Amino acid sequence: MSTIVRELARLKKAASNLTKDLSLLEGIVQEGAKEVKTAEEQKIILIGEMAEILSVSVNTARRWLHDGRLEPSYRKGRTYYWLRSDLDEILRNSEGEKK
Repeated sequence: MSTIVRELARLKKAASNLTKDLSLLEGIVQEGAKEVKTAEEQKIILIGEMAEILSVSVNTARRWLHDGRLEPSYRKGRTYYWLRSDLDEILRNSEGEKK
């Protein structure tokens, strides 16, 4: 009988440890999920598409780029790239300035 009681106590402690581990893993997964960007957010946009989304001409978008109003996510040579998530942030910020 005492071996059964000891085994039950051991199993109860193991279950408690598993519950703690699962809670810790759940927290880690939730933090990781916040950092993962969707495919749409990671989409790379060139200046032509950027201008279209902003409803301005390509020349205006280039002027804003050279004036420092549009910061590219990446640059390679004379080609500028933006991530869709960065563009969304630019749009949110510009809407906040209008209010």
